[in-house]
Amino acid sequence: MLKRIGPATTVDHSKITSDRASVAIQSAGFPRPFPWGLEYNCPVHENWNIVHTGRLIPECHSIYVCSDNCLRGVIMTADEMNGQSHFSAVMPSEKDSINGRLEQVTIDGVSRVIDRLPYRPRAVQVFLVCMHHFVGADPKYIFRELEKRYPDIFFMQCWMDPIMQKVAKTPEQKQRYQMMLPVQPLEENPAHVNVLGDNLRLPDSSDIARLLARHHMRIQQVQDCKTYDEYVKMGDGWLTLVRSPLSVYGVERMAKASQRPYLYLSVPMTYGEITSRLVTLMTLVCQKEDETLSLEQATALAKEEVNAFAEKEKKLCDDAFESLKKTLKGRTVALDYLGCVRPLSTARLLMEHNIPITRIYADAFDPMEEEDFLWLRAQEEGPVIVSTNHPKSRYISPIEQGNPDDVLAIGPKAAFFENTRHFVNQIESDGNWGFDAVKNLIKRMEEALLEEKDPEELVPLKGLGWENCVE
Repeated sequence: MLKRIGPATTVDHSKITSDRASVAIQSAGFPRPFPWGLEYNCPVHENWNIVHTGRLIPECHSIYVCSDNCLRGVIMTADEMNGQSHFSAVMPSEKDSINGRLEQVTIDGVSRVIDRLPYRPRAVQVFLVCMHHFVGADPKYIFRELEKRYPDIFFMQCWMDPIMQKVAKTPEQKQRYQMMLPVQPLEENPAHVNVLGDNLRLPDSSDIARLLARHHMRIQQVQDCKTYDEYVKMGDGWLTLVRSPLSVYGVERMAKASQRPYLYLSVPMTYGEITSRLVTLMTLVCQKEDETLSLEQATALAKEEVNAFAEKEKKLCDDAFESLKKTLKGRTVALDYLGCVRPLSTARLLMEHNIPITRIYADAFDPMEEEDFLWLRAQEEGPVIVSTNHPKSRYISPIEQGNPDDVLAIGPKAAFFENTRHFVNQIESDGNWGFDAVKNLIKRMEEALLEEKDPEELVPLKGLGWENCVE
């Protein structure tokens, strides 16, 4: 038990400000505006975690080898998403972790789970944890033995080791790479393009899907796979696209091994960057269709097609912005990194259309956003960057922020901190990309202005949208 050794003190929370939890963008560092340190975990949980992401692969079972205290959150998530039938746990004791038997306990525990399942999984994600690092367990030995016992099952070496996320690859990065490994190269189909490593499905209305369809190409993604075999058959894709920064590590390794191209298409929101990214994509498409084309010739064809497409899309977006500004009626906008994959790009887009951005809730930025950061910094009235996990962030109050009725929030953390009932309840840009993402965002902003929602009811719920991706 902890024992107080000094006099008790009373803290007047009303006098505590969030000055150290926020910084004007003109004074902010990039890509980390705030230093690492003690972190506050605000009660906003709509983002997906490793439990939700692992459920995307059909006929796959997840086994966590973990002590019961750390396992609590995983069990709660599995229960909330009614995923108990695809989830199991092995709980080593303290004695197991210190007597040199953790490897054997892991192998035998996973084996008992598999043998007792009412069905035979095609793949199993085995999650090792921090204790395996602490005792120096050999994961290669563990998985080699499991593969010997169950040669018909594909084992994915996953981790739930938050102690490593600041010094190595995060659990999410490692899991997503392992989830890509079943998609080994098959005979190439020039009509198939893969989208890998994303939680949310790329809509058929996206710029990418529409442009590829013009060239008789279709997108393959795990969210459309009903069986494990369908997922494995994605190995016939000639090109892989990835939108999530958490998945670039895995796609890079997969592309290197398969000798097939990939593109990291983050979620740009400004017209110029969207157009530039589409030109890069369509240049590859033109070269695939006619391998005799030089890079210059393919780029010229791609620019001609994309520029014509972009002009029509920009007109639709501009018209939608004019409608939005009338609906806003002077309200300002706050946004966060959960709702927007590229929060700085999104803020720049809105400010370019004369929509004022007061606050951006984020603790770090993708280096890809540096140009947007510099543009926002150069504005006379740039936004304030607010940390979501700084210890003093827990004292941010609506009184300090202003009247919540005067703010439209984009994303669950912005809604929580602004305490506004007018917010776009989305994560990861709602799975959209390009001009389609811009139009969808404007539409959802208008809906949020007209329909109130209770943030306290919605934002604590885990895994927004997972039920639309998994049966």
